Amino acid sequence: MLSTISLFSQVIMTNGVFVPVQLGGTPTYEIVGKGVKSNNSPIVIGKTYNVSKTSYSVITTNDSVVFLFSNGLISKIGTNSNFLINDFQQEILNTNVEPARAILGINMLSLTFLSGEGIFVYSGTNENSMCSVSTSFVDVELLKGKFYFSCTDKSVNILVLEGSLKSHGEKGKTELVEAGTAILANPVQYQSKFFDEKVVMTTKKVKPVIINNLLTEVPLDQTHHWIFVAAYGNIFGVNID
Repeated sequence: MLSTISLFSQVIMTNGVFVPVQLGGTPTYEIVGKGVKSNNSPIVIGKTYNVSKTSYSVITTNDSVVFLFSNGLISKIGTNSNFLINDFQQEILNTNVEPARAILGINMLSLTFLSGEGIFVYSGTNENSMCSVSTSFVDVELLKGKFYFSCTDKSVNILVLEGSLKSHGEKGKTELVEAGTAILANPVQYQSKFFDEKVVMTTKKVKPVIINNLLTEVPLDQTHHWIFVAAYGNIFGVNID
């Protein structure tokens, strides 16, 4: 999607970016979009990927990958996972300078997690931004915190390790889910003509020992030496180690 410039605020709304900062094995991605031929490429550590009109479909078999997004989101995608980066738009506030550390504003990031396991860390950049993750049975909006996802074609489990998220279920039902709680969603086994629901969704408290064990897997050390730089309307990830 082409960048657009507001003449009044001198703010550029442009494509967001992400950088793979750690690889386990050789995970691959495929660019998905209308008119795009089938393709499959290895993920390159340290490369800045621009989310434009096409989406990125990330497949890990016996591999894993940690992504750092320019809105501050960190995602650790485990083995045997299917993860999509659908759309990412972001404001650049410092547009009238030569290359410098990016000052970023409102952003909208849309992801899909179809299968596998993943851990997400989100700083909740500002109240006008949104970071959403869709699954087969429930959509969630990450507000701020650390989150664990386990997804299959039969069930979805989302644990809020720290912070909170907002779940979006059938018929527009929303629920605020806070730390120490899990969302469990799965299809209704026996459909009835008397009810419209196709998904059963519940929330339950999680044992503290499970939360603590998962927190040890949160990928923070790999991202401390990375920053995002704005240069002439674009954003780049830079390793400053």
